[in-house]
Amino acid sequence: MKIRITVFSLFLLFSNLTAVFSQHPLFELKLSNRTYLSSNSGYFDVMLKNTNYENSEFRYSSGKYVIILDGSFLPDHLSYIYTKDTATYGSERIPPANTGALVRNGDTLIIEQGIIFPAGTEPLISGTYGTLVTRIKFYNPDLYLNSCLFEEQFVWKINSPGSITEIYANVSDSIVRLDNSQNTFSTRDLCSDQFCCLSVPLIPPVRTFPLNNSENNFHPFKFEWQKGFPVNYFANIQVAADSLFTEILLDDTLQRPDGIDPVTYFTSDLEFGTEYYWRVRQGGIPPAGEFNEAWKFRTGIPSLSVNLKVIPEGLAGKNKFYPYKLKVFLRNTDIPYEIVDSAVSFLTDREFQTDLYFMNAAAGNYYLVIDDGNYLETWSQAGGNYFHSEQSNQYDFSLKASSAFGNNQVMFGDVYCIFNGDLNSDGFVDIDDLRISDNAVFNFVKGESVTDLNNDHITDIEDYLIIDRNAAALVCIHSPL
Repeated sequence: MKIRITVFSLFLLFSNLTAVFSQHPLFELKLSNRTYLSSNSGYFDVMLKNTNYENSEFRYSSGKYVIILDGSFLPDHLSYIYTKDTATYGSERIPPANTGALVRNGDTLIIEQGIIFPAGTEPLISGTYGTLVTRIKFYNPDLYLNSCLFEEQFVWKINSPGSITEIYANVSDSIVRLDNSQNTFSTRDLCSDQFCCLSVPLIPPVRTFPLNNSENNFHPFKFEWQKGFPVNYFANIQVAADSLFTEILLDDTLQRPDGIDPVTYFTSDLEFGTEYYWRVRQGGIPPAGEFNEAWKFRTGIPSLSVNLKVIPEGLAGKNKFYPYKLKVFLRNTDIPYEIVDSAVSFLTDREFQTDLYFMNAAAGNYYLVIDDGNYLETWSQAGGNYFHSEQSNQYDFSLKASSAFGNNQVMFGDVYCIFNGDLNSDGFVDIDDLRISDNAVFNFVKGESVTDLNNDHITDIEDYLIIDRNAAALVCIHSPL
């Protein structure tokens, strides 16, 4: 009887152990996303991915990560300094507090165990792209050029003696150490070729807007950075839903041959009240460098919107033109007609319609005032209009002359257009504006310019004649002021 009980007990124990280990998560632990920010600095990521597809719940408890610097890497780069980046890069990452300090001991890098998650609060490790454990920055104070870095710079230490990589998970309400021999450890995607040859890249630009962790960014959404390099300049901007840029929503390249600095980029292709990440890289001479690190920002939610139709006379009859920037103010209809809010938008096609989104204005009676461009400041109809906050509002300057205060428009065919030509924004189209335009025509000004009234990126006689005509007609502002 005793023998039977012992055998049966052993059978139950073996069965329970088998059940537990059959539920163990499997993983791939890798170093990836190596990015050079300059010729001697950059970062790479420690990524943990769930590869046990039969058990989708990999509940991460804690971990210790041990990396050996490869011998072929050490002789030339012993002076490298490594630090752990504690910034936040999105939701699919282990919180910085739950990964410990980064310690270097000779040829060994150790990421110590951080705060252990209380049972039942463990995060799930991603089985799609993986979860970021931490980002490691590297820096070499001894600047070097034209060096080739072998692909296998690092090797995971997974066997005794000494400190080894240990990853713990919550399995059936028990904290267990996962078996290193059953899992994958990789450093090979740090480089896509047999070896990485490092050249001196153009450093990422200094970004000025939107700043990291900024809130309530207005529509259209503006991005701005310092140009930093003048020869054959181009830039590549990306906006993503996540900090690792696995879901890129905007990827655009733009040229700035005309020397404009800082570089400003607008887009309307983002949602309101949403969190995004952005980065940019620049190139020309020398070639393009790497992207800078992801910055997080949140778009605002408009309090009032207006669908506006307006035709600048320089665009009248045009089927194609570069995006035409408008700045529109909301002003109170009572003295002293204070500015309540403003919005920037663009005309992009022959319909001459655009949506204005005001972020701070409540419902009320307002003047729409088009200002701050190469057009004449133009106010909406006398007495203003009531704009609602919870429904679509529309305003069309082109329907009739009186849509503008004082009938201050010009007719083109069967539509009305606002006047162009007040280049110095003094409220008059006059000899001063003619001088500015004449100088631009003489110098064959190309690209974005206040003198380009028809937005074909060339300042020529067509633009000059518009100003000449309006100066002869003594065109000036009409407003309740």
